[in-house]
Amino acid sequence: MEGLHLLCKFEECECDINKLVDFKNVKEDILNIVDYKSTLKAVANKFFSFNEKDDDQFGWTGVVLFAELGWKGVVLLAESHISIHTYPELKALYADVFTCNYTKNNDEEARLIFRELQKLFKSKKISNYQEIKRWIRQS
Repeated sequence: MEGLHLLCKFEECECDINKLVDFKNVKEDILNIVDYKSTLKAVANKFFSFNEKDDDQFGWTGVVLFAELGWKGVVLLAESHISIHTYPELKALYADVFTCNYTKNNDEEARLIFRELQKLFKSKKISNYQEIKRWIRQS
């Protein structure tokens, strides 16, 4: 079975800065890309904002942090995953989309999600873009 793994840094994001600061401003948009613009299936998701940290859990009590620390999120797909890490201070984010092709070729679905993420965050520059064909050996 093979799959496609896409990775990149979206830079010069001209979206509302709140989309990079707090996932609550963009989570539904990301899930809608999967549910309504692709044929992939989201089965679970987990998002974490550093702006709502638990000081004791992470040992950050008394540590001075930037006001806009961003968020991390993962959407688990039946076909693999999407992950996003935002950096509001840089107006940037890192994203990766991995799809496997167990029942059909999902390469174009992975590329579609990347294009939609670029539009959502209004990124004017993409760097470190990689398309990696993954081969999963079957026993």
